[in-house]
Amino acid sequence: MSMGYGYFSIDFYTNDGSPDADAAKRAYDWCMENYDWFKGENGDGSDIPPFLLSGNSFEANDDDYYADGLVIKGTNIPGDVDWLADAAKETKAARLVASVIQDYSESSHWSNGYTEKVWIDGEERHSYGVGEFTRTMADYLPYERDSSIAFRLEEGGFRHSQGKFKNAKTGEIVLGGDLRFWLDDEDYIDTESSLLFFWNSDGRVPIDKDSIDKKECVRAFVSEVKSFMSNDCEIDESDWTFEGFDSQPSFFDIYGKNPPTAPFMDCEDYARKLDVEIDMKNGIFHCTDKRATNVTIPDGFTKIGKEAFRGCKSLASVEIPDSVTEIGKLAFYECESLASVEFGGTAAQWEAVKKGDYWNQCVPAESVKCADGEAGM
Repeated sequence: MSMGYGYFSIDFYTNDGSPDADAAKRAYDWCMENYDWFKGENGDGSDIPPFLLSGNSFEANDDDYYADGLVIKGTNIPGDVDWLADAAKETKAARLVASVIQDYSESSHWSNGYTEKVWIDGEERHSYGVGEFTRTMADYLPYERDSSIAFRLEEGGFRHSQGKFKNAKTGEIVLGGDLRFWLDDEDYIDTESSLLFFWNSDGRVPIDKDSIDKKECVRAFVSEVKSFMSNDCEIDESDWTFEGFDSQPSFFDIYGKNPPTAPFMDCEDYARKLDVEIDMKNGIFHCTDKRATNVTIPDGFTKIGKEAFRGCKSLASVEIPDSVTEIGKLAFYECESLASVEFGGTAAQWEAVKKGDYWNQCVPAESVKCADGEAGM
């Protein structure tokens, strides 16, 4: 397979997880209009296109889909799924999930790659990639050779094997760390001796086949969570237990179902959740729905939190009560549709609220409607 091949999976869904053939058709037509390579190797539609439309999916053309997949080396077909980003955005697809398994060589197992991505309302929300893997170790665990990270082979993809931690009080399940095999100078994988490795806190817990220090795993996990947190928050180690190893479910499993809810959080997501909860208790507002279009901040909040609305691409209007006296850094970053801002206080009060360079993040709104007239951004 010296040319290199790709095995693609491309599917469109509605926001409730149902297949969306209409969105797939709009995106397919958009790709046909905007990507010459999508029309075939000649770029003019005179030869066989690489993909055909089938229901809510793009399927590889059988006439061009060799036994080893679509040729993605030495051709114009991209060896990734990023080219779908514009199609999802321009055609307002509610949910698009796509992956590609790349295989560049028949003589080496280290040149294979796996990538999957999810776009919601045209914006990338989740991505997962394995730069290198081998499919010959399926009886043990697929792993990434260069860093010896352990993977679990599952139908539809490859998953990082991570430590699983459970909070006894809340029932929350959080994944943390990576299970790594020891790799000696001769690239020998020692499956009897490994470690649970936490990247940000540099925690390393030895894991033997018959010996796991569960308390040490919990300590390393809590340290990792704290490394992501911006606020002072006590996390009680006694609330947590180490539950062995698991992996994030495939995004295709999550987003092809209704309701589309993942059963796990990772350390960073959990820390962010705690930060937001603490802020909300302290009167600091955060927008928890990134698809919100019109938001009225309840009276009583004293601050709009750091990155409170970040990524709210559809936010069109926001009403801010006069109880707010401060706006956090990057609070409205990427709010590209925000055209209307109202403030319950006076223009003079607004001047004090907007101090600093954190408010005007290239939003369309040019002024703020205050109780006694308009004020500048």
